[in-house]
Amino acid sequence: MRTVKDKKHLRQRGNIWWLHYNLPKTIKSHPSYEGEPSIYIKNLETDSLSKAKQLRDDIIYRLKRSVLDVDPFEKALKISEQERKGFYKSNPHLDPDYDDYSLIVEDIEDREAIKQYGMNKETGEPLAYSQDVLNIRSVRRGVNPYPDKTKMLRYLTDKVVKEQEANGLASKTVFKIKRSTSWFLEHTIQDDIDLSLIDYDMVHAYLTLDQSNGVAGSTLSGHLYGLAMIWDRAKKSKLVNGDNPFKLHRITKDSISYAPFTREEILSLYSLASGELKTLIHAAATTGARLNELLTAELRTPSAYSKPCWFFKFHDKGKTKQSTRVVPVHSSLKLDEGFTFSLNDRTVSRQFKTLVDRVIVDKVNNDTGIERKLSFHSFRTTVITELVVKQSISEQVVGAITGHVAGSSSLGSITVYINTDDLESKCRTVERLTWSI
Repeated sequence: MRTVKDKKHLRQRGNIWWLHYNLPKTIKSHPSYEGEPSIYIKNLETDSLSKAKQLRDDIIYRLKRSVLDVDPFEKALKISEQERKGFYKSNPHLDPDYDDYSLIVEDIEDREAIKQYGMNKETGEPLAYSQDVLNIRSVRRGVNPYPDKTKMLRYLTDKVVKEQEANGLASKTVFKIKRSTSWFLEHTIQDDIDLSLIDYDMVHAYLTLDQSNGVAGSTLSGHLYGLAMIWDRAKKSKLVNGDNPFKLHRITKDSISYAPFTREEILSLYSLASGELKTLIHAAATTGARLNELLTAELRTPSAYSKPCWFFKFHDKGKTKQSTRVVPVHSSLKLDEGFTFSLNDRTVSRQFKTLVDRVIVDKVNNDTGIERKLSFHSFRTTVITELVVKQSISEQVVGAITGHVAGSSSLGSITVYINTDDLESKCRTVERLTWSI
């Protein structure tokens, strides 16, 4: 179950999360905070939203407890018990015996959510909350859980799409607009977002991340085209103001193709990896799927087929229509029914880059003298090169596995795509990718 992520008091600078907490009156009025800034700002030193949330909640809890644990009169002259009781009656939040009821309630909510949806092993948080709990928490924190839908990205996307279709815009361009919204929301880890909350730095961070992951510049330019159109339409309705955050970004042109990994390099990367990253490498090397496709995929067994399969892009828009596909799982990969990855793009990118730098110190191609361009996307190049070039398997068949379609006649491109439901044929193709440790 996917839910809107709570980012209250959190700000992003580049890829790093910071805490910006306006100290409430209950804290500012305490003698121990006299003369302190009214805004508590701290670098959380993480690019993980879940980790930032955990740190935020811990810090705010400690700030609140700090005024409960310190007697404001401990350094003052002795006063009467009656005066002390009168003070605490007017300021119950300063009473050392006062318990923050909302924290107790949220702890109970967390335990119930873990029972219902399971726990994130990395953060110890519930994997999801019911919508009722999310709404109640929003109210508790002073946030309206029911924002104005006319300012939300999905609503405005639908509005723009309907208007453009009425004006005769080509279906391919309409698809590009829809896909741009799906791309942006996947990065925000939210189901929707108020357009007025989007700024240039947020968009720039997502572009930089995708470029480092090997996403083509033309693809990113297409995303910006659709999102900029939506923003301009919202501005005409006076729903947003200021400069369009989707414009004036410099997208690097695609010049150097991503190099494939050797079989030895893949096995070395796999051997040094741990946890889900290890599984992700195994899955990428036996599917050629894009990173985002794997992170949003589900493992299921089709009703008319006896083997487990990857279900790619059945809930989110993929890069192309052919991205939505079913691919049999390689026999060497043993995963439970319903498996999904819990990692996000940023975490994978950071961990994988560190891993590549450890395994492949010299990235220069011995034949050409040119440095090899390597990233997670290189698994895709590896699979396509192995099947199409080395094993001479039909580009149409490989395209059904990788979802790769169109483009030039350069190495690794799938120029023609056919939609095939023959999973057994796909399975035989996948098994041509050898895997041995």
